[in-house]
Amino acid sequence: MATQIQSNHYTWRACYGQSELDEMDAPHGFSSVDASRVVHLDLLDQAGRAAYVMQVPIGAEAIFRRRRQQAISAQGEEVLSQQTIHIIGWQSPESAAYLFLFEDGSVLLSSDFQAV
Repeated sequence: MATQIQSNHYTWRACYGQSELDEMDAPHGFSSVDASRVVHLDLLDQAGRAAYVMQVPIGAEAIFRRRRQQAISAQGEEVLSQQTIHIIGWQSPESAAYLFLFEDGSVLLSSDFQAV
């Protein structure tokens, strides 16, 4: 079974107010981001436009994740389907908000990181 690398529908941009950091310029991925200083987190479409923007409240930390899922045949010989779910959001000791973005264009906003 050959594994195919999935392309990402979105890349992220962390905005600090006067400066920003794009995913392509981050040497260590999202761990390069000072999550406690982020004012808003953007998901950029493949043309580089901000498709989704999540404001991050003062005192909260920005969150970005990708979840990759594959459905494999019972024999393990064929990948039946695969998708990437992009997640942007924020969390604080008191509350959280996560925006889940699916490849088919649907979205889910939840305070539960395990909602999907």
